[in-house]
Amino acid sequence: MAKVYPSILSADFGELRAAIKACEGAAADGIHIDVMDGVFVPPITFGENMVELIKESSNLFIDVHLMVVNPEYKIKGFAKAGADAITVHIEAVVHIHRVIEEIKDVGCKAGVALNPGTPVEHLKDVISSADYVLVMSVNPGWAGQKFIPASIGKIKELKLMGAKEIGVDGGITNKTAKQCVDAGADTLISASWIFNNKELSIKEAIKEIKGI
Repeated sequence: MAKVYPSILSADFGELRAAIKACEGAAADGIHIDVMDGVFVPPITFGENMVELIKESSNLFIDVHLMVVNPEYKIKGFAKAGADAITVHIEAVVHIHRVIEEIKDVGCKAGVALNPGTPVEHLKDVISSADYVLVMSVNPGWAGQKFIPASIGKIKELKLMGAKEIGVDGGITNKTAKQCVDAGADTLISASWIFNNKELSIKEAIKEIKGI
């Protein structure tokens, strides 16, 4: 069974604590926090205070996704705030091996993310060092986008390359989740389908994905 990390990018921030409790009640495996700087991707989202807020009110695993330029300068701050895993983009880092080690040195799981337009071959020299590879199945920046089908092929390739754990982020619904799991994905990250679902509650949506 794949792990499910709801992404709070689509959550109602006025009811965030209630949403987190609903995630806990549905046995979500963690919470995914998208940190955007307005440069690497157009929107600006969360800072370290969001991690602190969730850490204070929940025991869920906190997965921080840095969609920022120069992510190496953010690692210590987010680790101190309570992150359990920190993912950086291969496209945003020059010295990726060094950054992976910096993440591990602060006690966090180290992930490397791959944009839709970046070939998996770009990870061949770091795949053994990374704890986790995150396949972006939409172009990063906004929730609610449609799943890019070519992502399935990337998951399969990464599995063959020996990735320790493969996550998929973007356009994850009950249907695309099954395709990803069948291809070899270990972790599913979903925002809109969990928090903005008009037919299912947060708990029901998570349980449906976890049941795949």
